Amino acid sequence: MATQSHSFTAPCRPIDFSPYQLQPRVALSLAISGMIGWIAERLADPWDLVASQGIGLALALGRISYPSFPQPQEWRGIEVSTTGRIRGEGTYLDAAASLRTADGTAAVDVHLNGRWIESEDGEMACAAPGTLPERLLADLPAGCVDPSNPPNPLPRRLAGLRAEGTRLAESIYRTRVFRQSCEVADQWSSIDIPLFAACAREELALEQGTRLRDLRLGLSRPVSAIDFSLMHPFYFGDRLCVATTAYRVSDGVTFVHRLTSDSGTAHGIVVEDCCRDTPEALEQEATWRT
Repeated sequence: MATQSHSFTAPCRPIDFSPYQLQPRVALSLAISGMIGWIAERLADPWDLVASQGIGLALALGRISYPSFPQPQEWRGIEVSTTGRIRGEGTYLDAAASLRTADGTAAVDVHLNGRWIESEDGEMACAAPGTLPERLLADLPAGCVDPSNPPNPLPRRLAGLRAEGTRLAESIYRTRVFRQSCEVADQWSSIDIPLFAACAREELALEQGTRLRDLRLGLSRPVSAIDFSLMHPFYFGDRLCVATTAYRVSDGVTFVHRLTSDSGTAHGIVVEDCCRDTPEALEQEATWRT
């Protein structure tokens, strides 16, 4: 029971793919669907939690990684399997989603950490950090409850990049948060976090890639991993600034995106690793292009 997962199959649509991979925002969306399904099966209907108890979930940390890059015609459906754990004395939810092709090939792994939030009047936009009621925790198997708080690996990762990576270039990408990127509380939807980072990466690569060849990896290779940490939400109409720094590392290029508002408030950090510039990556690219 402790390892039992919530599973479903999503259709494989051509619009869900870039020329190189299943789009990260699609993978994140499917993983969030799996996480919500796990909550519904193990805890309570998510809408009932909000409406009757004023309890919601805010995404705090995440990692999207690609162990392989199947071509679209190889998927034949997207098999999503999600497990979950309640952590930190009922304050966090850890969810791990595995996305596989119909023949079982592991293609995308998504690890999400959400912070439970509470609102007395049911307005999630004004919610504060909270905890799950004991009665909900009591029904969970022991393996689904972990009293430790989830770690945030990004500070150490960023320190390592600054110490060992070679800074290549920097840029600023500006936009607004429009309603197409918002959810029901009129704040930004976490599904579009990879999209904001991708726009900033590609803008930098297009603007400066002619003089810095390594930046072109941001356009010509798949993204092998995305890590993100979210601090504060943006709301509809807010101006969003993405300050991007590209680093050359031993096995490729890493793009660090710092998301801030006009006031300078830090809203999130996203780190993208581009697929290694190896013979295997070159062969993969040639396969996609045929």
